[in-house]
Amino acid sequence: MSKRVAHIVLNDFVNDNRVLKECNSLIDAGYEVSVFALKTERTQAHQRIGKIDVHRVKLWTEIMPSSWNPIKYLEFMFRMQRKLRGFDIIQVNDFEPFPTAALHKMFRPSVKIVYDSHEYQSEKNGMGNFTRRLIRFLEPRLIKKAEAVITVSQGIRQEYERLYGLKDIEVIFNAPHRMSVKKRNLFRRRFNLADDTVIFLYQGKFHKGRGVEKVIEAFAKLEGEKVAVVFMGNGPLEDLVRESAKKYNTIFLHEAVPYEVILEHTASADFGLLTTENICLNHYYCMPNKLFEYIQAGLPVITTPLYDCKNMVDGLEIGFVLDEDSVDGYLGAIRKARTMPPGQFDKALKIAADHYHWAVEEQKLLGIYSRL
Repeated sequence: MSKRVAHIVLNDFVNDNRVLKECNSLIDAGYEVSVFALKTERTQAHQRIGKIDVHRVKLWTEIMPSSWNPIKYLEFMFRMQRKLRGFDIIQVNDFEPFPTAALHKMFRPSVKIVYDSHEYQSEKNGMGNFTRRLIRFLEPRLIKKAEAVITVSQGIRQEYERLYGLKDIEVIFNAPHRMSVKKRNLFRRRFNLADDTVIFLYQGKFHKGRGVEKVIEAFAKLEGEKVAVVFMGNGPLEDLVRESAKKYNTIFLHEAVPYEVILEHTASADFGLLTTENICLNHYYCMPNKLFEYIQAGLPVITTPLYDCKNMVDGLEIGFVLDEDSVDGYLGAIRKARTMPPGQFDKALKIAADHYHWAVEEQKLLGIYSRL
């Protein structure tokens, strides 16, 4: 009889590619998998995504103001207890659902918990002091109730081992599936860029703390030169990017594209930018999805000097690291990239693409579940 797995996320499960990949991998290996998420206006209460059953909980307290968030959370936690009956394994994704699973384990000690921490939970940018203190208090107590702990980078793994005295934390990178991606010219055609223009790609959300402003300022200083940056995505700083694209002939805005076609767009650039700023430990130890997307698309990577990103880019020799995270640092990197011969990183990128893709990460996940 196959084991039943409940994945819990505290979002509406619309754009959670990591959890989606994990669920599909488990289903292909013979597990029965259901996802429990939050019901929002844009989502259905019950949905079938491929072979995954998705159940979204509509909170009765949803209409209450944000000051009621603790009450909303308690409602979710207690209503989930009945829904989790009959499941053999509960995987909690990030810290927020962890108390829900831990409460269930109090009454059903046989249930196994897998904790997949997608970030350095207590060190996220913009987190309030109360929330930070609460996680620092609860996480070390709850994490010992998990039969397995997963995270997304070596740096976070090392920190969790140091903080909590744990061993056997598994790092599962959020890498895409292995794909054969041919070099494309979608950006050149879309924005009428010359063949000798070097295209740099910013891919993802336009948030504060992601280096958007510095990249814009750097490329504004290069107006008229044979370089261009394409911002592909959306987010709070989208208006800033749009206005900059109207003003400067080296800056372009491309709408976000579906996950299924993202790599063919990625492969239309010459260099991929990792611009996360070192403003919190969660950023310092991050391992962005786009790093692995750049690798699969064959793009050399230019990264800010963050712990894990620097180690991977330097270690695999698939690009280079900014001398400093500043406008001058970006200007130096752009000029350095322009002078590099085409194909300099191709061999290293091919080797990296063969090693960092979901089929490899999937085996780590299945190994964990086989031991539960």
